[in-house]
Amino acid sequence: MAQIKTITGSGTFDYAPVGRIHYTVRPTARRITARWRAGAVYMSLPPRLETSMLLNALSEMTPAILRHRPTEAFYHIGDTVDTGDLKITITARAEHTGRVVARQLKAREFAVEVDPDVDFSDRNAVIAVSDAMKHIARFVAPDILLPRARAIAEAVDRRPLAWEISRGLHTLGRCNSRGVIALSCVCVFLPADLRDYIICHELAHLSEMNHSAAFHQICDRYCGGRERRLQALLRRFKFPVVK
Repeated sequence: MAQIKTITGSGTFDYAPVGRIHYTVRPTARRITARWRAGAVYMSLPPRLETSMLLNALSEMTPAILRHRPTEAFYHIGDTVDTGDLKITITARAEHTGRVVARQLKAREFAVEVDPDVDFSDRNAVIAVSDAMKHIARFVAPDILLPRARAIAEAVDRRPLAWEISRGLHTLGRCNSRGVIALSCVCVFLPADLRDYIICHELAHLSEMNHSAAFHQICDRYCGGRERRLQALLRRFKFPVVK
């Protein structure tokens, strides 16, 4: 890091006592910001920032960064995700020294097996478990999401050109101008009513490709008058994966 004069692009470096720092230069950023995610600090940097300026800013920001370090681990052994039609439990197995293994127990029941001595304050351990969760989501998503999506489409008398499953983590659903609707595999972690909301939202885009008042009227009708309530619940929902 010290060899860089003007910082560009993105990268990582270690900075004591904070630890691993991920940085990204963003053209629209006007100031340096930092936040914790999965045991590491992620920084957004403005353009034309020199290394010395970043290190000086880090020196000043370190006390605040450390004060906001998450004290609660993202995962614990024994944690269970149970949506009613998908169950994933984090379990310890002595033979998995330093490894994370996803194992299918029943049709829609899985175990994410970890080293009994795993340290979930370690970002790498969190990422490994999160990746195993995402792998399971991609595996079960077609069977869980698509039958329900087709049933709702039929109930509201809409006919998408096709349904797809995407790997997107930040965009839960999308509808393109051809009428193809894609649902993110991580929707399997949502409770049923929020999954239905995502489906209804995308079906409404078959009529209105924007988020106009007309769009929300359609979406609200598809949701049985609960669009705003479901929006609020979705905003508060915490996914069991690192997004």
